[in-house]
Amino acid sequence: MAGFKHLVTTLLVCSLASIGLAEYIMVCYYTNWAQYRNGVGKFMPKDIDPNLCTHIIYAFGKLDGNKITNFEWNDNDDYINLYKQVNEHKAANPNLKTLLAMGGWTAGSLIYSNMASTAANRKEFIDSAIDWLRKYNFDGLDMDWEYPANRDGKPYDKENFAHLCKETREAFDNEAQTTGRDRLLFTSAVGAGKAVVDSAYDVPVMAQYMDFICIMSYDLHGSWESFTGLHTGLDASDADADKTLNVMFAANYWHQKGAPRNKLIIGLGTYGRSFTLVDTSNHGVGAPASGAGAPGTYTREKGFLSYYEV
Repeated sequence: MAGFKHLVTTLLVCSLASIGLAEYIMVCYYTNWAQYRNGVGKFMPKDIDPNLCTHIIYAFGKLDGNKITNFEWNDNDDYINLYKQVNEHKAANPNLKTLLAMGGWTAGSLIYSNMASTAANRKEFIDSAIDWLRKYNFDGLDMDWEYPANRDGKPYDKENFAHLCKETREAFDNEAQTTGRDRLLFTSAVGAGKAVVDSAYDVPVMAQYMDFICIMSYDLHGSWESFTGLHTGLDASDADADKTLNVMFAANYWHQKGAPRNKLIIGLGTYGRSFTLVDTSNHGVGAPASGAGAPGTYTREKGFLSYYEV
């Protein structure tokens, strides 16, 4: 599975998952590079509808050693302050929760592998996370390590990520008890491919210590392949040689591995993947493709188009 998770979306709808008889979670990702799009494609936190989502996850922070720091120059500056813009929406919607995402595809795996490799490193990260989240008025932390034990990660990452999950939740619990503040939320964005799930995640441990888990059930097909495919297809198509690369399989597999349904958030990519066809008369799912489609006017990346460009 390719991992170009947040490259084009303005608000990436991560889920609509039932957590009770009448209560739902709708998680939206705001990407801090949406500010650099052309013309009317430019999207700032102030443009978010505060009532659209139950949770907004700000992507991304980054690691400086084992500590959190800002990624963009104006994430937390004195003038534009994208953090502040996102969190100001809680005045209009008091039920809204905001989280800071750490990781992403471009961050790779090695820096997170190193951070999680020792108890001392993990503690330094967790302490930094609590300080950073409280300082900038976030309600929680979203771990988007892509992916433990993969992409230059180490074989022991799976075990260390489990330790990180346990220790983070325990630290969040303790901080809330000590200060009397609401506990910080703890969530994760996770891979949907079977091989990644098996190699990267101790699912029962994650399910025990995390508030919810966002399955990245999108980018399941794309222009890196030699044929067209539905990048967030609900079920396998007749053209799919691999019947596991679809939303239904990913959701069921995470549940089979030990995640309760009420903690699984189904990722819905609101953008489209595009291809250049070998033969324009053959344009169905599974048709031969020679590469990515033309870039959009605003996202300017070959192989995909935002919702408004489609």
